[in-house]
Amino acid sequence: MLIGKNSADKNESSMKNINSTTFRITNNGKFDAHLQFSLLSSALSNNSEYKKGIYFVEPESLVLKSNDLPAEIRIWAIPDTADVFKDDLIIMIKDNP
Repeated sequence: MLIGKNSADKNESSMKNINSTTFRITNNGKFDAHLQFSLLSSALSNNSEYKKGIYFVEPESLVLKSNDLPAEIRIWAIPDTADVFKDDLIIMIKDNP
C-alpha cells in the first residue's frame, strides 16, 4: 500500500486495487435490513491506537431486501505515514431484535 495518496483519486482502478477491499453482505432473513456502517475510530477520542481519517467506508448506509442479492461495501485505507493502523467496522441494524 502506498502512503500519501489523495483520497479524491480513490476511484482510479490502480488505487482501488491497492488501497481497498470489498465485503459482501447478505440478508437471508424475513424482513428488509436497514444497515448503517461506521468505524470505531469515529466514535473514540484520545485513543492513539485508532487514528481518524485513515480508513473510509462506502457506502455509509444501505437497505438489503429480504433474500435479495448480496450487496458490497468497500473499505478504503489511505494512510498518510508508514505506520501500523487499526480500526474496526461497526454495522448497526435498524430494529434488530
